[in-house]
Amino acid sequence: MFKTIVVFVSLTGGSFQLEDELGPYKDEAKCLYRGAQIIKVTSQKVPLLHATVVCLKQPEELIS
Repeated sequence: MFKTIVVFVSLTGGSFQLEDELGPYKDEAKCLYRGAQIIKVTSQKVPLLHATVVCLKQPEELIS
């Protein structure tokens, strides 16, 4: 299972990260796709310079 985190750098020079609240996802491809969705929505609200999707593998015992 993978948790989606997206790290952003805005054109104004600030940086921030968003953690997905819909996951975790069964495979990395779904995690990356969700990250792309988050980037698309965020870029419509904030001028972005860069964004990176991070998919963290979650140990099964942490998933409830």
